[in-house]
Amino acid sequence: MSAEEEEEEMGGNVVVEVPQTSRKIVFACRYDQWHTHFKRWTFPSVTISPLLDSDVLFLLKDEVRVEEKNKAAMPARTRVDVYDRLAIDSAFDEDDELFITDTNDTNKSPSESLLTAIAKAIKQLGGSAHPKLTWSAPTDAIWLTQFSTKCLNADEVMLLLQSSDRVAHDLDGSAYACCREDEDEDEDEDEDKERHQQEFHSLTLRKHSVSLELSREFRVFVVNGTITGVSQRDVTSFYPFLVNEKSKIGWTIERFWKDEIRPSAWHRKICGDGSVASTEKRNAFSNKNGYCMDVVLSNDNEKVRFIIDFNPFGGATLPLLFSYDELSNDDGNEIAFEVRVVETQGKVLPSKGFGVPFDLVDTSEHSAIAEFIKKQQEKQHQ
Repeated sequence: MSAEEEEEEMGGNVVVEVPQTSRKIVFACRYDQWHTHFKRWTFPSVTISPLLDSDVLFLLKDEVRVEEKNKAAMPARTRVDVYDRLAIDSAFDEDDELFITDTNDTNKSPSESLLTAIAKAIKQLGGSAHPKLTWSAPTDAIWLTQFSTKCLNADEVMLLLQSSDRVAHDLDGSAYACCREDEDEDEDEDEDKERHQQEFHSLTLRKHSVSLELSREFRVFVVNGTITGVSQRDVTSFYPFLVNEKSKIGWTIERFWKDEIRPSAWHRKICGDGSVASTEKRNAFSNKNGYCMDVVLSNDNEKVRFIIDFNPFGGATLPLLFSYDELSNDDGNEIAFEVRVVETQGKVLPSKGFGVPFDLVDTSEHSAIAEFIKKQQEKQHQ
């Protein structure tokens, strides 16, 4: 059967196989795990760990609240919203109080210790910071905060965290949902300690930098112990000057990776020490064992300025301008990798995580917005 026939038989939908990763790699990509190895290449930051169980439950609640006593607080979204009230009342009164207090709610606010620690960290970092939970930054909730994760106070931090599906993904255990069953091997004391630590979460606040440019951010794919590809990270924009600089970008990143990342204990923990035994053990279970590294280059692309993050290869990590199959490396041998950037204005990709909630753009019949408009029109004709 040809590819075209197979696609037609499947209804025109192409099925993409996303590589599975291991719990060990997911755990190694926690910010509080890799940061200690590469601290000199990261932004100044403060990590609050571990988060209290009550704070985790608060962040997972299906509502958003901001302390009213804080003058810098943003508007609160609560259990009963405008559309719920319209279903109850015959007309909408803009003076209605939407903040409903549940006296039986034991997790109605974050702990004072967390709010105090956040405020202290923001002050320590110069008055503004970007929050990041155990693995993820709440970039999918920036429509609430003028399209930036930059926060000036604890309430703004909590609002972003509460509103983010990415943060919820970290907290509810979904980070390990796509993991394969790891190899059956005896656990030593350190491995047993790791499994226990997997139950805890941390919040990191990173210093705001005004000098960073999205055009200088790249994602490096490392599979089976070697670089298999480098992609422009901001796939929603075309930067003409990058097209002629791909060779320099690749050389700079490869040199940095070989000098700073590959010799590290963190890399060896994921990819092995390069010995025949570790290679056979790795390949016996998966031929797509690896991670992704996001970096920021200097304006002349001559050096790596910062490491932004590490993520597992596969799972929820996007391959950006590549496909997963293109990035595979079955035998673990060093290969000539490709650097990809958006080549023309017509080839930019849509944003994959910075949109507003569907309810705010859905205007189909019986949607929340459609019903609201209908009621307002009926009110105007009365």
